[in-house]
Amino acid sequence: VRKNLDGNVHAYFCAATEEELRFALFVKGRQEPVYQTTKMAVYRQSQEVLRTLDYKSPDDFAVVNSKLAQSLLDEYKSI
Repeated sequence: VRKNLDGNVHAYFCAATEEELRFALFVKGRQEPVYQTTKMAVYRQSQEVLRTLDYKSPDDFAVVNSKLAQSLLDEYKSI
């Protein structure tokens, strides 16, 4: 997403349905957010990866960037 939007991007949860999650992406230099969706099945699969790794989120809001996501995925693949 960051590559496609060419800039500094911050994503925030926006809404959910049974089929998908919607995020508002705020891009530096743009007034209006860009919206991105992901299928709920993909979200549930990522939750399973975190359960398998016994991942504990911090007490405050968890910031997940590409570095953390890649690290978790690499750890999961090595099991």
